[in-house]
Amino acid sequence: MSTHDVDRVIGPASSVVMIFDVICGFEKSLSTDDVSDDVLAYLTTVKRMEEALGLLTNNCKLVASWLDTSSCCDSSWYVKKVNKCLSIVRGLQGTEERYCAKGGVLMIALDKVEIEFASMLRDITPLSVALPDVIRNVQGVVERLSVNGRVEKCMSVYVEVRSLNVRKALEGFDLDYLEEISLTEFDSVLSVEHYIDQWDKHLEFVVKYLLDTEHRLCIEVFRKAAFKDRCMACFARVAVQSGIHSFIKFGNMITEGKKEAIKLLKLLNMFGSLNKLRSDFNRLFSGSACGEIQTQTRDLIKKVVNGTCEIFWELSLQVELQRPTSPPVDGSVPRLVNFVVEYCNQLLADEYWSTLIQVVEIHQGWNHESFEKGLLLNEMQNIVTALGLNIETWAKRHEDASLSSFFLMNNHWYLCKYTRGTKLGELMGNEWLTSHEEYMEYCETIYLKESWEKLPALLNEEGLVLFPGGRAIDRQVVKKKL
Repeated sequence: MSTHDVDRVIGPASSVVMIFDVICGFEKSLSTDDVSDDVLAYLTTVKRMEEALGLLTNNCKLVASWLDTSSCCDSSWYVKKVNKCLSIVRGLQGTEERYCAKGGVLMIALDKVEIEFASMLRDITPLSVALPDVIRNVQGVVERLSVNGRVEKCMSVYVEVRSLNVRKALEGFDLDYLEEISLTEFDSVLSVEHYIDQWDKHLEFVVKYLLDTEHRLCIEVFRKAAFKDRCMACFARVAVQSGIHSFIKFGNMITEGKKEAIKLLKLLNMFGSLNKLRSDFNRLFSGSACGEIQTQTRDLIKKVVNGTCEIFWELSLQVELQRPTSPPVDGSVPRLVNFVVEYCNQLLADEYWSTLIQVVEIHQGWNHESFEKGLLLNEMQNIVTALGLNIETWAKRHEDASLSSFFLMNNHWYLCKYTRGTKLGELMGNEWLTSHEEYMEYCETIYLKESWEKLPALLNEEGLVLFPGGRAIDRQVVKKKL
């Protein structure tokens, strides 16, 4: 080997020795240091280790190449020394591969970083804002793991830890009803009314607060452009594993229950809740990563809107279908009359009426039909008209004229008393109220004529003897006549 060849090799060979010495120092630090003591410092050591290993590999390749190509003298002693050096250099050249293999120094260090990553994420409690130092540490870990091809594992750890945190935060809300109640287990919405009310509140809490916080945290952690797409995919998985699908599933189950008047009010409540969260849903679940959540939410809204309109436009028909039933034998107000009046007043209240208008307008828009608010008011009047026809029909089923008049008097009195000064009374108008008052007075006159005016004649009939002063001798006879 010439002097020039020796000089050319000595520099890189010396660098190999120094770099390997530095690597040994890094190895000791990575093995003994606690990641949690100073996360960023530990990550810096990992990065320097990666750089040193790469530099070692490159220098070893350079030295090995020069040793291979350098001319050698015929002396076997020199050949033996060169080959020995070449063997050592090639051994050092494999250091990077060994350190990066499973069980290698660098891999063990990255495993420790993953564990600390999970610990830091676990310590960020739901609904809280992480401290800037914590965010910087977490971001540093994500970047370092990504460089080493562990971004998928990083996301899996993130989803697992954050989803578990959210589920723990929801444990106190007793959400078992979302999964345990099935369509076959309830005959009427009334039997699950309490759970529907809970669903409204729980959904708002989960979307507006819990998932909103998780969304912001996810953006902070994966804020770099390289992770933008993965960020939303990560959040979508957290949302799914936190149970958002269970809320949608429960809502779908309610829409599939049997059609009944009380269900209309509950569907309006559900629509109101979903509509109130619309901007939150659009912001949180935008993008292709949340496509499944978007689709399921749209389907739920469609079912709520269609179900609401189906029930509403059939309300007058449902009242009419009760016409063949028998009225109360004592001439009192039927339960249907009581229910319809209270129900219509409730439906006309601002809380429901404004939502109903919005729902019907959406439904007609889907069907390319023009919307007219007057159609809804006409339908409400149709319900009351159908109820009035029911009352007239039921009155005729009483064979006794006085009982029939008594029945009509009670029902028209009820309509006047419980619609005056209400939204329903305002809708039907003063003329309608006045006509019922007049008819009630007419029925009262007929009732008195058919009942109490006959009393003197009954008391004067043969067989009923009275003492002077009016006390009856035969109380049984008086009772029978009456």
